[in-house]
Amino acid sequence: MMRLSNQEGQASVFVLILIGVVIISVIFLFQAGRLTTEKMQVQNAADAAAFGAATLEARSLNFSAYTNRAMAANEVAIGQMIGLLSFVDELKTTGEYIDEYAAGLEAATAWLFAILVVGDVIESIISALVATMEDIGTTITEVGEDVEKTMETIASPAIKGFSIINAVYSYSQEIYHLATIYLVTSTILKSVEDNVPGTPPMDIHHPLDMLDANKPGAHLSDFGMLALIGHLPSYLYTYTKRYSPSKQKKEKGKSAKEKEQEKKDQELLTKDEQRIAQDRKDIARYQKHLGKARQQRDKDKKLLAKDLKQQKKDKKEHDALLEKWNKDHDPETKKELAQSTERLRDDKLRIRDDKAAVQEDQNKIDTIQHRLTAAEDKLQRDKKRLGTDEKKQADDEKKWDKQHHQGKEENEGMQRMAATIREARDPFTSGGPPIYDKNIYNLKFKFGNRDWKFGYGFDLNLHVGKIHFGHLKFFTGLDSKGGSELRFKGKNYVWSGVDTSVLEAELDILGTPIELAIPTGGGGYQAGSSAEPENILTPLDMPPTLGDYGKPKTYGGAGYPYGRWPAWEGASLELAENDVEGTPYGGLRPYRDMSKMDLPKKKKLLSNPFDAPFFLVGVIRKFDDIHKDDPKFSDEMNLLDDNPKNNRMGAIAKSELFFNRPRDLSYFWRADKKIEKPNVFSPFWKARLAKTTDLERFLAMAIQHNTIWLAKKDAGQIPALEGIKEKLDKILKSLNDFL
Repeated sequence: MMRLSNQEGQASVFVLILIGVVIISVIFLFQAGRLTTEKMQVQNAADAAAFGAATLEARSLNFSAYTNRAMAANEVAIGQMIGLLSFVDELKTTGEYIDEYAAGLEAATAWLFAILVVGDVIESIISALVATMEDIGTTITEVGEDVEKTMETIASPAIKGFSIINAVYSYSQEIYHLATIYLVTSTILKSVEDNVPGTPPMDIHHPLDMLDANKPGAHLSDFGMLALIGHLPSYLYTYTKRYSPSKQKKEKGKSAKEKEQEKKDQELLTKDEQRIAQDRKDIARYQKHLGKARQQRDKDKKLLAKDLKQQKKDKKEHDALLEKWNKDHDPETKKELAQSTERLRDDKLRIRDDKAAVQEDQNKIDTIQHRLTAAEDKLQRDKKRLGTDEKKQADDEKKWDKQHHQGKEENEGMQRMAATIREARDPFTSGGPPIYDKNIYNLKFKFGNRDWKFGYGFDLNLHVGKIHFGHLKFFTGLDSKGGSELRFKGKNYVWSGVDTSVLEAELDILGTPIELAIPTGGGGYQAGSSAEPENILTPLDMPPTLGDYGKPKTYGGAGYPYGRWPAWEGASLELAENDVEGTPYGGLRPYRDMSKMDLPKKKKLLSNPFDAPFFLVGVIRKFDDIHKDDPKFSDEMNLLDDNPKNNRMGAIAKSELFFNRPRDLSYFWRADKKIEKPNVFSPFWKARLAKTTDLERFLAMAIQHNTIWLAKKDAGQIPALEGIKEKLDKILKSLNDFL
């Protein structure tokens, strides 16, 4: 019994040992779980900071997109105002055309009545018609002038207001863009504060405390600071760009030598143009003389033919008298025969003179023709010389532009905005086709938008069986066309509107128009960016061929087809004279868009990982700061290499800006159903987290933990890697000293 009692309590030794192991395990598991939790918090902070920063940048781009669209809409409204003024000006000029036709009819009938004797009834009818046309023309002109004055009173402040609003939009998008720097920085720091307990709130008076690794809580790492500093310039100036009309033509910076060369080029062009102008005058003079010489030759030929005919008649009469004389030898017949012989001699002399005159005329024609050919050859040589000099000047300009490529980039950017505005025009501003089409008593009547027709016409579909050849169209009546365009002149853009109306007869055979037209109206208006002459369109800026450009046709086809040219010329003169009073238009405003519209063909192997549209964030927290009151081992946990920067845990996160126009709903589809490139006109910018690359993780390990991700034993076993770790360590030490 005694022996049994001495054996009691032996299991307690094993229990105590087991309890110690359990306690150690619990402490280890607690510490490991604590580290895992802290790591997750640091990673969440990095993810939230990266995603939040990219979201703010996406919002900035979307804000720029909304303001760009608003500026384009306001520009279209300005174009509509100019279109209304041009449309009204066409009404006024219609009355002026009627007055001119009335004056022409009166002058023509007065000249005709001076030659022909007509009755009082006809004269009274013509006089009444002229008086009626003058009354109608005067009434239309007066009404048009009143309406035009009223419209300009409304349009001028409206254009001024839209220009001011666009200036506000332009400045606001740049302010928002620059303010994103502060918002991104504060969001990063706020995300770290919210996701990592123990991080003190950001002090607006001492914001850099959040970057101090000696402060409690989590902080941006050296890598995070480097990524932020490297990213902001690319986002501000490289990924997108602010385009400005004032930089389109960079005149400053040209050297004296370049200016002298430019002056010489211009002098050569001026001389060439003067030679060509003189050549054309010579050709016109020779053509006029040639026409008169040919008329004289034709006149002399007709006289020769008449004399030859008379000679033939006299010869026939002479032969008859000679035959009669041979029969009867009558003295009276002899006398008549002598007179006939005299007439034949006179005919021969006249014919000789006529032939000499015709030959003289022909010699004169040949001489003039030779001079005309020489003048035409000289014109071609001078044109060729002009082309050579123009090419030389263009090469000089191209060379200068290559050295100052900023102007070209600005041109492309502003042209993109102008093209966007042109595409955004409403049907009235662009001069769209009629929206109302109806036959009224066999008369075709069309009206709507800017284009209207009234008259008779038909459209035949040409086909044989199932083979379709096209259409045969005919129309006769009144036809008005017009539109508004935004064009570059001087140093900015100019809104201009042109409207023309004609009394026409048009035949369209298989798409080829043939038109005979009499102008009945031509209106034009413009709003330049300033009162400077270089910003105002002139008739020289409105060549007839301009009406055949673009799709839809420039100015709504007001100068197309060619039968409308007389009305187009009149409208061009009106355009040069009619500038909105007070020059309220401020021109296109600076705006922000992509710096490069073409997507990269190949992804670069090595590129700056901080550049937009990517964003990198690095966050660290020291182990000493992780709940200092937690249970600890008697010795530090030496889980990492012996490194002064291994007393911290770190995390990196990467986000990306991306453009994605939704295609799941037809509401968002483009009209052409194509995928849209990234741009700052459509507000479809978003943010997302992205996968980090090996290079980025390598840099994070090197900078955040001062650890080269390459073991010495591995480097020693591979001959090609010998010494690489030591070299990288030296580079890293220099970088850390700099930071």
